[in-house]
Amino acid sequence: MISVHYDRKNLDLTVQGHAGYAEPGKDIVCSAVSILTSTLAFLLARNEFESCFEPELSAFRAIVPNEGMKKRYRPYFEFVMEGLRMLQAAYPDNILILEEKGENNYGESKQAG
Repeated sequence: MISVHYDRKNLDLTVQGHAGYAEPGKDIVCSAVSILTSTLAFLLARNEFESCFEPELSAFRAIVPNEGMKKRYRPYFEFVMEGLRMLQAAYPDNILILEEKGENNYGESKQAG
């Protein structure tokens, strides 16, 4: 299962694990998550952020530590999260999203609809 942790307030997104929907190389859920996270990584790298991928952990992590830049990058994070929420709605057995629900309080995201 792919786990997604998103802290909206701090613009901190971590994605790790494997969907297990199909065999490696044919897993459409992993592919979809990869393209979403790769797009965010590209947008951040273009603006001289550090690499977002942590291969040794099979993880993706993107964080915007600079308060002044959060307003600028928030739409990118929200766009990616909307795509991840759509995936979770379509493949609930393969992706779990935990989102900030308050001060250091996470809860499972609710499916749209």
